[in-house]
Amino acid sequence: MISPIIFIHRTNSDYLKYTIQLAKISNPEKEIFFLGDTENAYLSKFGAKHFLFSDYDNGEKIENFHKVFKIVAGSQHGREKWLKFVFQRWYHIYNFIEAHEIESFWTFDSDTLILTDLSLWENRLSKYDCTEQCEGMCMNGFVSNKKVVYGYVKKMNELFVRNNYIKKQEADFVLNPTYAYTEMRAYETYKQEENLKTIHIGSVQEESIFDDCLCYADEMETYNFLLYGNKLKTIYWRMDGIFFFKHEQSNKFIRINTLNMSWVPTYLYSRIIKIAAINYSYGNQAKIRDNCLELNILNIKPPLSHHLWVYWNIIKSKLSRFKHTILEKSTTTYA
Repeated sequence: MISPIIFIHRTNSDYLKYTIQLAKISNPEKEIFFLGDTENAYLSKFGAKHFLFSDYDNGEKIENFHKVFKIVAGSQHGREKWLKFVFQRWYHIYNFIEAHEIESFWTFDSDTLILTDLSLWENRLSKYDCTEQCEGMCMNGFVSNKKVVYGYVKKMNELFVRNNYIKKQEADFVLNPTYAYTEMRAYETYKQEENLKTIHIGSVQEESIFDDCLCYADEMETYNFLLYGNKLKTIYWRMDGIFFFKHEQSNKFIRINTLNMSWVPTYLYSRIIKIAAINYSYGNQAKIRDNCLELNILNIKPPLSHHLWVYWNIIKSKLSRFKHTILEKSTTTYA
């Protein structure tokens, strides 16, 4: 089986259809599996094979997880449902790849745009157990062997009952009350204790990069203004649909294989897809022509329609609060 792409996500987000659309455009030969729920089942019409992750909430490993899991977090963290899900999703993925006999696969955060043919990378990455993103702190990208996922979920169950280990995490969160014990910390322990052979694909590989997060500079040139409070890497694009960052120190252009779009407004997804689609408009990647070599900077400023949408939501919010205040006063008057 060709190594498929697996996404997993709870509820719905407005960017999900763009993630799936571009994954299908850039990797037409690959199956795209989406483990989700009833709120995102509509993604099947955009090219994903949708499965309910609740159908994979069974078996010895995940049943044990439900017994041993506990919230380990600072007093100011909150988000308890999210904390459980970031662990639990790997048990769903493990059960899914077992059920469908998937040996190797790609997986990214659900807000990641895939801009390259991933199969071109599989031979060179297959010598690693898995690849990493999140500055080398999370298992993301290519997983070359399902045994790696088996070992990961087994290790997480073990760590939750390792008292000294958990106490050490709790002590850290006294000093850092907004932090929490997540699957990323568990992965770092797993990697160290089991001597995993890994590579951080969020660093430059062969003059290209699988972006960790567009909102982090990572030694790349950035736009000279903030977009909703975030400073983004400058995105360059070529007429043949290829995207680049510019490495500040070397002044070299680095091809972008994937873009992590966390905390980025949705209108940017459609702008990027329109350009990226050019690269695959003739059956495969378009040939580079002389008039394609000039680089342009992607316009990331909001369109007028986006401003209107933001203002409309502000007005709706204020009207809702005003209506609530009137009802409260009315109730008080007649009580």
